[in-house]
Amino acid sequence: MIEIRNASKQYRAHSGEIPVLRQVSLQVAKGDFISIVGKSGSGKSTLLNCIGLLDRFDTGEYRFLGKEIAKLSTAKLAMLRNRSMGFVFQSCHLEYAYSVYENLCIPMYIQRASRKEIDRRAAEVLELVGLQHTLRRRANELSGGEQQRINIARALMCDPDLILADEPCGNLDTENSNGIMNILAELPARGKTVLLITHDNEAAARAHRQLQIADGEVWES
Repeated sequence: MIEIRNASKQYRAHSGEIPVLRQVSLQVAKGDFISIVGKSGSGKSTLLNCIGLLDRFDTGEYRFLGKEIAKLSTAKLAMLRNRSMGFVFQSCHLEYAYSVYENLCIPMYIQRASRKEIDRRAAEVLELVGLQHTLRRRANELSGGEQQRINIARALMCDPDLILADEPCGNLDTENSNGIMNILAELPARGKTVLLITHDNEAAARAHRQLQIADGEVWES
């Protein structure tokens, strides 16, 4: 599914170019559950952004689902991201004045999906995260743990191949964190590939593979 070879990323500052990712090579198969562990500033979020097509590597090769990413236009990247990737961030980024249903609709509106298809998918993903009863509730009426579960449900609405989770339990207590990790751990059995960014070694250990990142270099532990 994912093939990265000798990829690097730099940011430009007044003092010159600052290397963030250094010669990263990585292969990810369909159904993998991979955790990437690193301290703040290690480059893990930048790596996730590049894999998630929110940013680009400066050098190297990146193929996703057989497509050479460097050759794709911004519009084609946006389409690929919407149809094949789901994002779960530490902050939920829900529209809090909207209902759960309205929040779930957003990614499928982009695809101009039918109301029937949206309703079907909303029912499926809410059942998966155990929140069927929240469909018509406003997002701001939910607890933090429930909001993050809705965040996962929204990421799954377009039936993506890849779920990218960046510190999804960072704002949650132990009980809610365990609930979120239980949901993520079940997704590979449903054919999803999961990449988890975390600084929590206990959460990372639940993945099939564990990667470490430090000073922009990635290796398997």
